[in-house]
Amino acid sequence: MPLNSHAARRGRRGRPSLKISPIAAAVFATAITLQTCTPLARATGAHPDAIVGYWQRGEGEAVVEIRRRADHYHGVIVASERRPETIGTEIFKSLRFDPERRCWHGRVYSMARDREFSIEMTLPDPNRFVISLRVLFIRKSVQFNRQLPHLGDPKDVTGAAEQRLATEQIREVPD
Repeated sequence: MPLNSHAARRGRRGRPSLKISPIAAAVFATAITLQTCTPLARATGAHPDAIVGYWQRGEGEAVVEIRRRADHYHGVIVASERRPETIGTEIFKSLRFDPERRCWHGRVYSMARDREFSIEMTLPDPNRFVISLRVLFIRKSVQFNRQLPHLGDPKDVTGAAEQRLATEQIREVPD
């Protein structure tokens, strides 16, 4: 046996070569992928309270406030230029966060059809969420964008929410 038994294991450039089995390489690659993807998923706002706030489907559409209520979330229309009679209508119900899939499951109320549908809500980034619903073989997705209240604006979302809360508190006062 030669004095330097490791000489046979050296690569072309005289450096030691490392042989890794395909299984070990796959395990290593999976561990690296999980370490880099998990923080990325967290960075996209997939946290249970990430959906709390004011959201709007598009310009001129109703503004929905999503709040936490005990162990779930719900969304109520707090401002609407076109249909002010809809203010106070709860459209997102029983939203619960699924930590494994990093999404919320619940129900949405369709005023046009006067019925509720099961939905899945995802947050691709902190200022946008997408709801997906499936009816039979048809799947529909709708995007909402985060809205920041504008202080001093007569159409202030926060003012509408405070007015709605005051109205709810008045209704809850016993006779």
